[in-house]
Amino acid sequence: MTLFTLLTFTGLNKQIEMIYGCIFIFAVIFRNVLDRELFWFVVLLLVLIPSIIDWWSLGGHAFLVLYWIIAIFLSFFSEDRLSFVSKAGQYLIGCVFLFAAIWKFMSPEFADGDAMKYFMITTVPMGITTSPFTGLDRHSLSTNINNISQLLTQDTTQTVNLVGRFSVDRPAAVFTAITQFIEITIAFAFIVPLSYKWSVIREVLLILFFLTAYIIMPVPGFAVLFSCIGFAFSKSIYSKAFFIFTFFVWQIITLPFLG
Repeated sequence: MTLFTLLTFTGLNKQIEMIYGCIFIFAVIFRNVLDRELFWFVVLLLVLIPSIIDWWSLGGHAFLVLYWIIAIFLSFFSEDRLSFVSKAGQYLIGCVFLFAAIWKFMSPEFADGDAMKYFMITTVPMGITTSPFTGLDRHSLSTNINNISQLLTQDTTQTVNLVGRFSVDRPAAVFTAITQFIEITIAFAFIVPLSYKWSVIREVLLILFFLTAYIIMPVPGFAVLFSCIGFAFSKSIYSKAFFIFTFFVWQIITLPFLG
């Protein structure tokens, strides 16, 4: 799953993308290499080097996959590889949500609701899924998206008027608060030690996050990685089935030739 994730990385050097493809094919043919630390060390280098060279232009999910591969490589030096990878995945997810929550509390444009307003009236599917709360019709949403797209192609500083009759201030404030609450809750659940009996709450929370947040505002880069890591740390066969399903659904959506 991790190697397949690398196939959908775009924006990297074309030679690096071709090497990822060759590594994946090699692993499919010679499956035994997946149990060799040397193989994962090579994969780690192939992800680490581009991350260092282009660190300023890569998205957060690129660094998450780097940390995940580091965890896989380090698991070879532990007594129980599966337990190590599971625990590493748990803390990686917890840290991602923790830092995301911190940013959303500290960032002025998000904390005051401006970012959420923008998403609600200029993006899909969020503009559609939140329209019952904002009153924005689909024609106006489409017009706003086209206006923003044209604006982003301009070299000079310009402004554009957004059209439509909508009331977005209160819904944006509510969804901002909900987002902050959800992310800090998930971070707390994944970082704080829980007994085996209560550890299932982590899987439940992450599944609920997929069924709510990613339907309203999908982030494919993180979705495929959370699916991969979620599959690794889940103890329930039902949770594993859910994450492997979402993993391949998101991978299909983000295949380069579909973009």
